[in-house]
Amino acid sequence: MITSFVLLVGGLICFAVIAKKTGLKRDRQDSEIAGVCSGIAKKFGVKPLVVRAGFVLSVLLFGFGILPYIILWIVLEEEK
Repeated sequence: MITSFVLLVGGLICFAVIAKKTGLKRDRQDSEIAGVCSGIAKKFGVKPLVVRAGFVLSVLLFGFGILPYIILWIVLEEEK
């Protein structure tokens, strides 16, 4: 159980570091909560609604999505 938790946290930290190094930023112009989804959408050229729906589905179907969102909210800087 502890090993699974350590692997999960390690994976999330790696995900956050990679997201930051790719130049991903939070977009406060088109944000609903913190701008994470709109920043991801802007980076990959898709509509923010698609990314938001992905986060919501990941929470509802898999119980996963809130923690990565919070980590990205903390790690990513706002777009200026």
